Amino acid sequence: MNTKLKKMVFLSGILFTVACSNEAVDSFRMSDEEVNLSSQILTRVSGNLLGVGDAVGVYMYKYGEQLSDASVYEKSVNCKYITDANGGMSPDTDLDKLYYPLSENVSFIAYYPFGNVENYSVYLDVRQQNNPSMIDFLYSDNIENVVATTTVQQLTFAHQLSKVLFDIKAGSGISETELDGVTVSVRNATSNANFSLVDGSITLGTQKQEMKLPVTYSEAIAHVEGIMIPQSCDKISFIISLQSGKSFFYALEENSQWESGKKYTYEITLTDNMANASFSAIISDWVDGVSGGITDTTIPDVWDGETVNTDWYTDDATTFSLYQPADLAGLVKLVNEGCSFEGKSISLFVDLDMNNKPWTPIGISDNTSFKGTFNGNYSHIKNLNPVLSDNVSVAGLFGVSNGVIRQVIVSGDFNVSCDKFSTLYVGGVCGINKGTIQNCRSYVDVEAGMNYESETMTNAYVGGIVGDLLGTISSCQNYGAITAENVNTNEKAYLHIGGISGGASDKASISDCENMRNLIGRNGNVRMGGIVAIASGQSVLVGGCSNYGNVTIQTSHNEAAGGGIVGKNSKAKVKDVINKGIVNVTLSAGTKAYGGGVVAMNDSSAMVLSGENYGNVIVVGSMADESNVAAGGIVGYNGNSASVHKSTNYASSSASNAKSCFSGGITGYNDVEDEANAYTYDCCSNEGLPVRWIGNADATDDLITTTEHTNE
Repeated sequence: MNTKLKKMVFLSGILFTVACSNEAVDSFRMSDEEVNLSSQILTRVSGNLLGVGDAVGVYMYKYGEQLSDASVYEKSVNCKYITDANGGMSPDTDLDKLYYPLSENVSFIAYYPFGNVENYSVYLDVRQQNNPSMIDFLYSDNIENVVATTTVQQLTFAHQLSKVLFDIKAGSGISETELDGVTVSVRNATSNANFSLVDGSITLGTQKQEMKLPVTYSEAIAHVEGIMIPQSCDKISFIISLQSGKSFFYALEENSQWESGKKYTYEITLTDNMANASFSAIISDWVDGVSGGITDTTIPDVWDGETVNTDWYTDDATTFSLYQPADLAGLVKLVNEGCSFEGKSISLFVDLDMNNKPWTPIGISDNTSFKGTFNGNYSHIKNLNPVLSDNVSVAGLFGVSNGVIRQVIVSGDFNVSCDKFSTLYVGGVCGINKGTIQNCRSYVDVEAGMNYESETMTNAYVGGIVGDLLGTISSCQNYGAITAENVNTNEKAYLHIGGISGGASDKASISDCENMRNLIGRNGNVRMGGIVAIASGQSVLVGGCSNYGNVTIQTSHNEAAGGGIVGKNSKAKVKDVINKGIVNVTLSAGTKAYGGGVVAMNDSSAMVLSGENYGNVIVVGSMADESNVAAGGIVGYNGNSASVHKSTNYASSSASNAKSCFSGGITGYNDVEDEANAYTYDCCSNEGLPVRWIGNADATDDLITTTEHTNE
């Protein structure tokens, strides 16, 4: 049966259609005797009346039959009645007035709050918990077998949903002030259903979403209230989170039920030892009653390596919270099986111990990348141990991300060996980032090996935060030491190691980041930078970053580039950076080795716009080959229309053990041959050694550009 629409209103997340239809079949004559109604609530916490102006839907139908199209009287379908202060009820309009039939006996069914009814079913949705009284649902079927009368008929309503209450107190080790800002969430509860006006039955929906309940305070107790759909409580849990970061996890007892019209009061005392938190539960008809119980399942903070929980996820929800290691493992499963989380947000509220169990990253390829928002809330994910499998060449907490990752702290010992792929990506937070990473910190110690033996090209990208970057990184810090090597030593073997990122290309930017630990690289063509190993692209920017770790290329073949900030800079811009780490570059075999306090190799119109260097730069070549080595306080090699601006060096630079050695206070080698037109501008300042600014200059001021570059 479809009701005729008169107007639309919203009530606390439930869409209602106001209606009183004339479509019912009427085979009986109606009298002139108007139906008089009043209301009371059988089970109500405070008082027994509906509120003034509350709207109730009423049906009148033939006694002895079920509510249906055949039994309901004409003009007696979903009629809207409004309550007054004394419980009386009056029709909203003349069209809503009910009249008795002349002689037939009738029955009434009513419900509150008034809304849309389809096929005698009301859709219920309790996701919006900010005002529980507005999503409470009442039902009355007590009036039956009535003939035309002037007597007022009293509709007796009963609650059809379940009420949950929490009284939370501070116990040992928890201050009362910590209860300020407490949040309570319900997880894995079904939040929608259909209520049948025919028989009062409830059919559960499939919608599950974490629901936060409103909190009030009195007498050092946090009071929490919510309205829930009646259902089995298996797998339903509560999470209590304090602003201090402490969280408590409770699961309802197995085989327990939330029943219609029942109130469940959970009295909880929190202690600093979460395993000893006390609790009790009272279950009643919305008045005080008998005791029940819940189970304290203090949040598991150590992963067993096998348990995977995806119960927290539903397709139609957009926000989720993670509280257990198994929840995080569930995120891996969901993303790697094709759920990108695009348009969805995930929050982590507790520290998780991944227990050094083998970890497959979240998002293992472009086709299964993470596209949502992950809010770590500065929670610590520790003892992470990523492994490479047959189809995975990325390692990190995340593998491939096109989304937003923020406020994550991660630690662990990464020992990653790649022997199946020609390219490897390793990052403490993410292997390949095409999205945004903000305010993250890594304490991951990395040992990475490109052990795939090949005469063709092999590449490894290893970074404290990200392996390879095509997006943005901002306000991140690396506190993990990094060592990486390539088993290959041929001219097509490459190794990229950065304190923040191994590579940065496309429209990448790295801003306001810091590297605190030492970096070591061995074998192949080695590019290393305290912040990023290789920055490539006119839109790429490295700005506001600082490096405090030493950059050491122990052995290299063919080409070596070690920089305090950037190893090799091609077309990108470097601005407002500081290096305080020592740069030490050794060429084992090959023809080129460069070291710079800011950039080792500045090429292809790359620009160092401003920077400071306080770390010594040492470059040692290989006499076995006719190698050229250059060391500079700011840039080692500057060529192919590249430029150096407004930078200051306070340390010493030296290049040795090669056929051609060049050392400069600002630039080791400024290439002006073959129309390369490299620029080192006189807006720089050298307070270190050597005094000569440019290593290949014939005189102190030779090769210095005095007219400032206009493309800055």
